[in-house]
Amino acid sequence: MAAGNSASEGPEIAVSLRAEAGAAVAELAAALGGGPWGHLLLFAAPGYAAEALAAALARHFPGQPYAACATAGGIGLGLLSGPGLVAVALPRASFSGVSLLLPALPDVAPQDTIRVLQDLGHRLSEDGGGLFALTLLGGFRHREEVVLSLLQRALAGVPVVGGSAGEAEAGGYVIRNGEVARGGGLIVLLRTPLPFRIFKSDHFRPTGRKLVVTACDPDSGRVRELNGETAAAAYALAAGLRPDLLDERAFAEHLLLIKSGDDYFCRSILRREPDGSLIFHGVVDHGLVLTLAHTGHIAETLERTLAALDGALGGLAGVIGFDCLQRRREAERYALSERLSALFRRYRVAGFHSNGEQYHALHLTNTFTGIAFGRRGEAVL
Repeated sequence: MAAGNSASEGPEIAVSLRAEAGAAVAELAAALGGGPWGHLLLFAAPGYAAEALAAALARHFPGQPYAACATAGGIGLGLLSGPGLVAVALPRASFSGVSLLLPALPDVAPQDTIRVLQDLGHRLSEDGGGLFALTLLGGFRHREEVVLSLLQRALAGVPVVGGSAGEAEAGGYVIRNGEVARGGGLIVLLRTPLPFRIFKSDHFRPTGRKLVVTACDPDSGRVRELNGETAAAAYALAAGLRPDLLDERAFAEHLLLIKSGDDYFCRSILRREPDGSLIFHGVVDHGLVLTLAHTGHIAETLERTLAALDGALGGLAGVIGFDCLQRRREAERYALSERLSALFRRYRVAGFHSNGEQYHALHLTNTFTGIAFGRRGEAVL
């Protein structure tokens, strides 16, 4: 177990590899000390029971506001995969925060949610500094844009970043100040006087090969036809692959992009169905234009992103990041895990491996999103 240093006003990081929730939380509490904390974030790798985790947090962090979620694996102090409980403690001297627990769809009431979010934003308005929102969405698979739309309507102009929580494709739980919910999500509003920037990092660029969705079921993410042909056959032809060899690795190495404004974002394929249809991770609709991507070097692009943030903010006090699970698997395939781990440690990155990433109003995949913090008065304009 290791804890981050306390040389800055930014996030403090602690990691426990204990398999039992009570022992893990006790170790985190000993490493972090008594705070006080403006807010705590906890990211649990698979295997921690929600109720046991909530009980342990009540014992060891009484009265401290926190948001916790199950994840596909934590990131912190070089931890890149495997078991572990990651804590990100935000000092009260630099952060104030409130959170909202969302039920699973279709139980989200849009107007009530907008009103509560606006009230929470106003509650933080006297604290000074910049406001941002973190999304920890566990029960909104294929419907993350619903939550992002509500955030945009409630808090126009507030930066939003986050990740789809849960254990791989199986979903999971979220916990807010002792309240456990399965299939729901959390929105954490935070205000800080520290300079910060939300960002995304990806390692692909568009090619000239296009595919148009000509038959689909938008609610399930199922695409039946591309360019008027069976989806799997059309995709395989564009990617130069055999339809019967379409698997997770093929989809990861031949990504599809959608264009929004002047930028491209990944809309990844989860699997091929026996009828030749393709299941996408995220919203698809009739007429959507998909562009085949050229994939670059995952570690080199990440290093450029973090170095640029470090320069822009005059040194990083910490980063909260959401790294797609598919990126972790790609790093493992190409023996790049140690290099990514070293980058995360160097730039004080903590977070989790996600099943989709949020960035402003967009739900992404195969991307690393996050928020980087500088030190007071150090940002380079």
